[in-house]
Parts: sequence; C-alpha cells; structure tokens
Amino acid sequence: MIKPIADLLTEPGQSRYALCVGVAKRAREVQEQAEQTNTILEEKPVEVAVEELWDHEYRIVESDRNEDEEADAEKEARQAEVLAAEMKADEELEEEAQAEEAQAGEQDEAAE
Repeated sequence: MIKPIADLLTEPGQSRYALCVGVAKRAREVQEQAEQTNTILEEKPVEVAVEELWDHEYRIVESDRNEDEEADAEKEARQAEVLAAEMKADEELEEEAQAEEAQAGEQDEAAE
C-alpha cells in the first residue's frame, strides 16, 4: 500500500499495521463470498476491500491489549468455575454411589 494513500485511509492515531490487517481480513471475506456464490471478481479482493474502506462501508477498530487481557482473565475465571462445579458434581455422584453400595451391603447382611 502506498504511504500517502495509507495516510488518507487511516484515522488519527490508527496504525498502518492495523490498516493492513483490517484490509487483508476484509479482502479474505470478499474472496470467500465470491467463492461461495461462484462469482468471478473483476478486481482483486484487496482493491475491493480498499474501495469499501474508502467508501466507509466498514471501519477498522483496533483492540486495546488491556481489554484483551481482561477478557482472557474473565474467560479463565469462568473456565475455573465450570471445572470446580464439574468436580463438585463428580464428588457428589461418587458419594451417592458409595452410599447406595453401603445400603445394598447392609440389606444383604440383614437378609442373611
């Protein structure tokens, strides 16, 4: 991508890296849509993606690394809660099975 064009397409404070990644992602989407509909593209997918960005048909949003880290921490906390709940349920099932075995053993002894 030519630097002056990149400067026109980026918003203030936006990196050129984010621009390249965003345009590349959109170009892949354009290509996939064309393949799914069996459409032959007259322009290259990257050209279509750049034109769509220029026409404000989509917007590139950079994620904040801190937000990503917080989301990862929340996900790990939820996974830990699920794991703890599963372990507790397994323990309860095991206790119930042991209690049933003990009852069956007592009934067998009482029957003899």
